[in-house]
This record gives sequence, structure tokens and C-alpha cells, in this order.
Amino acid sequence: MPFFGYQNYIVETPSMHPTIPKYSIVYVKELNEEEKKELKVDDIVAISTSGKPLLHRIIEVNQEEGFIITQGDRNQTPDQPVAYEKVIGLNVLVIPYIGILFSSIYPGLIILMGILIYIISKEIFKEIKKK
Repeated sequence: MPFFGYQNYIVETPSMHPTIPKYSIVYVKELNEEEKKELKVDDIVAISTSGKPLLHRIIEVNQEEGFIITQGDRNQTPDQPVAYEKVIGLNVLVIPYIGILFSSIYPGLIILMGILIYIISKEIFKEIKKK
């Protein structure tokens, strides 16, 4: 769900590594049709696909035809041309690796267990000191 025109995603592949590591959280500024026409080479954009959005770098812009070509920094070949309508927005912020906490239930449970163990241990040590 967009928040003030920004959408966040968890990067699930290493295709943009090292610029954007796998499990980073990225914030993408949604663009209107006029802003999409101002995209340039080297911008990193989110593109709507049939599955999850794709986050890749623009390597070619063709304003006359109305499309861009993207490629992952780690990929050997460019992606297929993408019409401006498929562009969701421009990457504006990357928080490396923090997405691993949200991509699965297990890291969250481990952190929760760690917090609980800390609180319980603290209380036990308080009781031991009293005696």
C-alpha cells in the first residue's frame, strides 16, 4: 500500500548486487505519466510484471517509442523493452538486509525469543541479587 506516494518492497533476488543487496528494503517513489517520461539512463526503477515488481537499472531510454530497457547490475543480458505504463516508480532509498526480518516468520520469532529471554533473565538476576 503506497504511503505518501512511496511504496516499499523487499528485494528477493541478487540481480542488483552489490548496489542493492538481496533482502534489502527499497522505497520507490510512484511516478505519474509525465515523470515517467523524464527517466534517464542509470535510474533504478520498479517495473510492474505479472508477478512481483522488478527493480532494475535503466540502460536505454527511447522516448519516441515510449519504452525503456533495463538490466540488473549483476545480470549479463538486458531485459526486454518495457513501456512507460509498466513503470511503477523510481528507487529513492535502500535499507540493506533489513528485509530478511520481514521475508519470513522465523527471523521475527528468533528476535522475539531473544527479547523474551533477555527480559526473563533480567528478572531472574534481580531475584538472585535480593537473596
